[in-house]
Amino acid sequence: MTTEPGALLRELSQLEAGARKSRENVWFPLFVFGLINIPGAALAFSVGRSHLGPYFLPSIVLGGILCAVYNARAAEQTGLQPPLLTWLVVLTSANVVAAFCSFVGRTIDSPILNLAGPTGSSVAAYVVLGAWSNSLILTRVAGATAVAMAVSLAVFRGDAAIGVQLILFAAILLAASFYARQEWRRSS
Repeated sequence: MTTEPGALLRELSQLEAGARKSRENVWFPLFVFGLINIPGAALAFSVGRSHLGPYFLPSIVLGGILCAVYNARAAEQTGLQPPLLTWLVVLTSANVVAAFCSFVGRTIDSPILNLAGPTGSSVAAYVVLGAWSNSLILTRVAGATAVAMAVSLAVFRGDAAIGVQLILFAAILLAASFYARQEWRRSS
């Protein structure tokens, strides 16, 4: 190890760039969670939104496991551990809030809480993740999802509103995933 100030600054700069690159490696979680929303939309249209919990709970757990495996492999290849724990805590919290909003919204007969709460919790999660990782992509996901939610609620009601939100959210996540992957590869 050197003690020369210039060498130490270069080493620190390389470490910061590596940490930033690790935080920016968001394409795989976006892809996985985008895919998870597609069957969720089909369920909302076919059997109704009140039956989404039994689908989303195991799907999100499986998605988290897939992301953990991906991150472990990425860590082996790059020597940098992507921050999976932060993602899992934020997205798990968002899903708990989504389920709570849906349940309470149905219980007190509040269409706004029932129809906007679950997607609103996802918007909040991506705002937090975008701010935490300083990611323009994640911030744009939050903004696009908020707009998609508002449009779907203005045009559709009930299960159709949830189904449309899930389709739009899936499209937003998948598009962001493909863009993020291209950007991440370009910076490699």
